[in-house]
Amino acid sequence: MAVNDIITAARYNNAQGRVASVLGNGSGTQGYGQNVSSLQVNSNLRVTATDINNLYNDLKAIRVHQTGGVPNSIATVDIGDTIGDTASDGDPLKGFADYESFISLVESDAERFKLASTQSTDDIDVKVAQRRNQWTAPIKCEFQVTFNDADHRRHFFNSGGSITIVSSISNPPVSGDSVAKTQDWQAILSNSGTVNFNYKETTTSGTGVTQSIGNYQLTSAYQEIFAKSATGVYGNNNYYIRAKAESSKSIKFEVEFYDYNPGGYKIDEPVQGLLESKIGYIRASGLYVNVATPAFSITNSL
Repeated sequence: MAVNDIITAARYNNAQGRVASVLGNGSGTQGYGQNVSSLQVNSNLRVTATDINNLYNDLKAIRVHQTGGVPNSIATVDIGDTIGDTASDGDPLKGFADYESFISLVESDAERFKLASTQSTDDIDVKVAQRRNQWTAPIKCEFQVTFNDADHRRHFFNSGGSITIVSSISNPPVSGDSVAKTQDWQAILSNSGTVNFNYKETTTSGTGVTQSIGNYQLTSAYQEIFAKSATGVYGNNNYYIRAKAESSKSIKFEVEFYDYNPGGYKIDEPVQGLLESKIGYIRASGLYVNVATPAFSITNSL
């Protein structure tokens, strides 16, 4: 466009549609599921200051959600301003090309899934599976996370939400044959940290083998998303987390404590203490983007 050309309705509508796909319902990996202020304009009408400012408010909502900060490369326009390409009435922050560049930023994969800490809520122990009895063989528990519908599930992960799992052993024995083995399991679980399952991958605050499997990589069969192994004499012991899509609105997580005895030892010491596996979440809960918490349940306890 030439300097001072008036923005066409078609150009505005293209930009508005892109913004609505991020902030509104969207589809696939786009969509936070929030109300959108801006609307498409009639091709026979002029794009007004109100139209631009509604678009600004939507972009502000997206960017505050992503970073916690208000946009500083675009600005609202005043009634009577001529909305131009690179500037509006001499203000370079009001040029529509700046709006389009900003939209390209917030809709990019690198930015779209961000969730500012000031715009989020977390709870690491929504459900806690426990075992107080000693154990020697592999044991496991299973959690289910249920969303209102498939769109709710999309919006949760698209807006930066994630599911967290953390396991631990407390009250270990202080004497007897089980001390060393229990301490080894404590180390496995402590070093694993908090495992975080998001839209495209699994990460951990500790150490272990994570996979590039998140919400959008799930299948109807369990896939391993995290593993942590012991070392030394207890090197056959492993901590596994697996996930699968139970349905379009439900995800299941299986947590296994694989205490394996290959044979050849005089005794197979039991693991003692309070074993806990906790599931929780991080979700968008800011002023502009707020996605409801899914329901959690334990479908198979320890």
